[in-house]
This record gives sequence, structure tokens and C-alpha cells, in this order.
Amino acid sequence: MSFLQLVRREMHGSMPKLLFMSSIGGISNASILAAINAGVQDTSSGQKPGLWAASLFLVALFLFMKTQQFVTITATAEIEAIIHKMRLRLMDLIRRSELLDIEKIGRAPAHFVPEELAALNAKLLHGLPYGAVAGRLNAAGVGGGEAFWNAARPNLTRLSDAVDIWTLVAGPVRPVIEDAALAAEAAALLPSEPWDESTWGAWTGAVAAATGAKGRALFHPLRLALTAREHGPELKKLLPLIGRARALARLKGEAS
Repeated sequence: MSFLQLVRREMHGSMPKLLFMSSIGGISNASILAAINAGVQDTSSGQKPGLWAASLFLVALFLFMKTQQFVTITATAEIEAIIHKMRLRLMDLIRRSELLDIEKIGRAPAHFVPEELAALNAKLLHGLPYGAVAGRLNAAGVGGGEAFWNAARPNLTRLSDAVDIWTLVAGPVRPVIEDAALAAEAAALLPSEPWDESTWGAWTGAVAAATGAKGRALFHPLRLALTAREHGPELKKLLPLIGRARALARLKGEAS
């Protein structure tokens, strides 16, 4: 029995070990795919969650897969460049590290947790510059350029979430008027354009002085009026993108 056959037998059923061997060319991707198919289980029902979960897992494995193989899944030039650079950095780290000792790798089977992979995907998105996603955002009909990306990025779990957040800017939004008196005063005090990130602070300060509202009593009604949502991107970044005309209409309770 060769060393490779021995390691394969010892590593059977454990995804991290399969990935390690794949990264150094010691095991086929077919074995990894078989392990994914066998390992993706719903702990509550015992049923496999299906192709979505397996696809999400493949995305999380991109650092360990050959660039061209992953690109056949994504078919995106920007992603190809990112994966290639990150994989090169990771492999350089592996070569320099003394931590990857086969004897230290346990034999317990790996557990696939979709929630953890979703969190990993979100973390990767939060670090991407606008240039890496501009093409895909434009193709999805998302405008606003880099300013919108910087506003929306911390609130994304998947890139497709940007489409939903863009509706808060472009509309139509059906505002929720929680405090009609405050909304009316805010509309009267809405400053003239041009706007930037400092506009939100100056405007809310003026509304606070005129109404006596502060904290949640000030900011919550304004968020609901402007976005109809309890949570979302920072309004100091979102307000200049919404613009005065849409903001004024929403403060008056009009869909815009």
C-alpha cells in the first residue's frame, strides 16, 4: 500500500482532510464531491437540503480548488482573478507553515453547517472593493456606483441582497409614518441639495432641536419614513443617494 493510499484510507469521510489533500494534488475533486453529497445532512430531519447547500459549500471551498474548475461554476472574470490571488496567497502560507502536520489532523468526520458558510460569504463580501463587483451590480440593474456599494456592503450576506437594498434608494418605497408630527417637521427642515454624508447629522440635529426628540424617538420614525424598514444601511450614507425629492415625498407619506 502506497503512502497516498494509506492517507486516503485514514482520511476517508473527513472533508477538511480531503481538502488538504486536494490542495497539494493528492486526491481528486470527484472524491470531494462524493463527500459533499454524503456529508450534507439536515440534523433536524436527516434529509439532504439539496443542490443549493452543496453549491454554497463549493463556493466556500474555492481557496482549495483549481481556479479554472471554480470558474466553470461562476463564469465570472472578476471572481477568477480574486480566487487566483487568494489561492496563491494561501498556498504560499501553507508552504511556509509548520502547522500542517498530518499527525495533528483528527479523524472525526466534518460537519457541514450552511449558516457558517453564509457568514463566511458575508465576510468575504464585506471586504470586496467596488471594482470587484461593479460588473455584476450593473448587470443586476443596481446603480449608485461606489457610494452605494460602500453604503450597502456591510448589510450583505449574498451579493444578490444588493438588489433589494437598491430599492430603498430607487424605490418605490411605501413609507411608514410612525410619528406624523415629527415627519412633518423633518420635511419642513429638509435642507437643499447638494447632499453628502454630513447632511444626515446636520438635518437630524435641526429636527431634534425643533421637536425635542432624541435617540430612538428621533431616528426610528425617520428610518421608517425614508426606508419603511426597521434596519438597514447607515442613513448618513443612504440619504444622499435617495435624494431630496424622494426623501421629501416619503416624509409626506407618499410612495416614492
